[in-house]
Amino acid sequence: MRIVLDTNILVATLLKKGTAYRLLQYALKKDQFDIVSASKQMEELKSVLNKKFPNVLHKSEVGTFINLFTQAAIMVRPQRVNLSPDPDDNIILGIALAGKADYLVTTDKADLLALKKVNTTKIVHLSAFIKQVSRYCR
Repeated sequence: MRIVLDTNILVATLLKKGTAYRLLQYALKKDQFDIVSASKQMEELKSVLNKKFPNVLHKSEVGTFINLFTQAAIMVRPQRVNLSPDPDDNIILGIALAGKADYLVTTDKADLLALKKVNTTKIVHLSAFIKQVSRYCR
């Protein structure tokens, strides 16, 4: 199974917050899914962390996370799309399409979750994804 984790999930993971952190840790340790990403998403992650959490994480923590995540993920070049009301979300949707992701996991209720599906990629909330995969990811 291939998944794309929205940048908000990666931020929560870096801040070691709850379910998002546990999901990524589980995915990387158990090799249950392939995570798809792109260098553009890593740039967005750095930008969000610098703007919203400037003094929370040390740059070396962020750099280490990005290096490890990039090595673990399947890196793709996002397709150009214009499907979301939020232009920043189009990169994430483009990653999902280019990587032929089964799921795009997010907590973005306003824009991404409203789309529900793009091509064959299901757009699901983090909690719904956890419930769904917990049945067979033991």
